[in-house]
Parts: sequence; C-alpha cells; structure tokens
Amino acid sequence: MARWTFIPVRVVRDVETRAALAARELSDEGVKVHPGEKIGYVITNAKAKNKADRVAISNRNGLVQYDRREYAARLKVAAEEVGVICDDDSSDERGDAGANRLPLFPD
Repeated sequence: MARWTFIPVRVVRDVETRAALAARELSDEGVKVHPGEKIGYVITNAKAKNKADRVAISNRNGLVQYDRREYAARLKVAAEEVGVICDDDSSDERGDAGANRLPLFPD
C-alpha cells in the first residue's frame, strides 16, 4: 500500500504535499533524506485537519491503518482512465465503448 515518490533537494517546511509530509516525518525522526531519494508512505487519513496525520512513513509492521476510501477513489480514477469501469451503463461519446466496460458497482 505504500506510495513511492521522489523528494525534492531539501525538506521544505512550507510545502504540504503528501510526499513532503512523509519526508518531513522522516527528517524529524533523524533519517537523512537525500535529493532524488524515493520515499514510501501510506495515506492514513486524506482529509485530516492536522496535515501531519494524513500520511505515515511506513506500513512494514502492519499496524498503520490506511485510508480505504482514498485508495478506492484513486483506483476508480485509474480504472476509468484506462476504460476498465464506468459509473453507468450508458455508452460514452465514442459510441458503443461503454458496452465493453465493466460497471463500477455491479448489482
């Protein structure tokens, strides 16, 4: 479930992306973060008011709870982009393309 992202040259304190939050967490724990290094993180609560609670840097021990709704939303977007699923049974603007796609939530 970890997402790997390249980090910038330094850990900037005013950047609030998920990758920056994970890099900051690593830096705060004393881990040296190098330019271009990949950082793995788990989205724990995508809409948390406290931005530090949005990601965790590791899920190696299996104790980190991930945000299932956020990962499901990301999977849905990815599947729609490649034409695997659709929200309804109607065909799209390309004609009959909807007939070859799977419904998102079948009955």
